[in-house]
Amino acid sequence: MWRLLKFVGVSLLAAGLAGAAFGEGRRRQQAAQWLASAGLILTWIPGYGMMKLTDRSMAEPWIAAAVLASMVTVHGALALSRKGSLLAGLAGSAGFLGAMWLMVFRPTGGVAWAGALIPMALASAALFSSEDGEADADSAIRWFRWVGRAEGLSLIFLFGVYMPLKYAADIVIDGGQGWVGWVHGVLFLLYLLALWHTGRMAKWSWGRMIAGAVAANLPLGTFLFERKIEE
Repeated sequence: MWRLLKFVGVSLLAAGLAGAAFGEGRRRQQAAQWLASAGLILTWIPGYGMMKLTDRSMAEPWIAAAVLASMVTVHGALALSRKGSLLAGLAGSAGFLGAMWLMVFRPTGGVAWAGALIPMALASAALFSSEDGEADADSAIRWFRWVGRAEGLSLIFLFGVYMPLKYAADIVIDGGQGWVGWVHGVLFLLYLLALWHTGRMAKWSWGRMIAGAVAANLPLGTFLFERKIEE
């Protein structure tokens, strides 16, 4: 089951990157925003399940490096849909190929980190390269709201349900496997990507973007930030 779900996630990740590269108009953004972000979630939540079943951990370089490489894939797809630059396309493609190589061959040590560091170098260069192309800010904001709501709900569940039950009643919902924290972590990283790219499309100030990042660490923060951007 986990393998099937992860296969679906990887397929969505690839579809989002391809759509950002070859789609037309608004469809490029929609592919990067909805398909690639859904692919990231469906790649790493089942991936965590497989990691637990095989008694592996994030301490293994290839796992941590593959998570970073897949994040670069989404960043590259979003940058590509917004700018259409060659560098953004290279970053996304390198991230996807790096993640696939890491998950298939599972190298160790510095060799594993190379699979993430090379795409990350391209992604860093793509962050500020060239001027933004045409972008549908309204579409980006709608997508950002849904990502923010998912991240906000996961934080509320973590602090409002999981932790009180764990420390006050000695009830551990996920059996101590770390599922709740992992899901929140994936959504938090996706939220930061969404915040950066939506902020660039909507031309938000640095102050607003920093406020959005801070809000993600506070219960109800993303919901309050959503109201703020509507003003």
